[in-house]
Amino acid sequence: MKYNEHKSSIGNFDANMIALGVYLLPILASIFLGSFGLLSWLIPLIVFFIEKDSDFVRFHCAQAFLIQLVSGIISFVFSIIGVIGMGTSMMLGHGMTYMLTGGLIFGGFSLLSGVISIILLVFKIIAMVKANRYEAYEIPIIGRFAKGILNATH
Repeated sequence: MKYNEHKSSIGNFDANMIALGVYLLPILASIFLGSFGLLSWLIPLIVFFIEKDSDFVRFHCAQAFLIQLVSGIISFVFSIIGVIGMGTSMMLGHGMTYMLTGGLIFGGFSLLSGVISIILLVFKIIAMVKANRYEAYEIPIIGRFAKGILNATH
């Protein structure tokens, strides 16, 4: 869906810049703020509640929040599974086979988490480009939930 150019209620900025920023700022926060980057999902959530006029901005906020949340949950779950797998195999024995199995489990889940993170990053980049063009690009699955959030808050 294409929107007309308009201003956000936040600081009289162009709405497309705010919409682009709710994807970009969490990425930058994750890169430059270390552990504090784990709170990057707060950025689109705060903007969602501050924005009063632009459904375009609010849609992108909801979507950016959800993709950050999904990314964080996947990373957390896969890390836990990998650590449990490695720890379990190490507890079962001290042989090379157990250590190798644990390393493969941990490495496999780490690799899978990394691949999913790259896929989600690609979706974020596409959403940023579309937001800059005043388009409400729906990230697969997540976009539907973002629309639901937007409709529920009206």
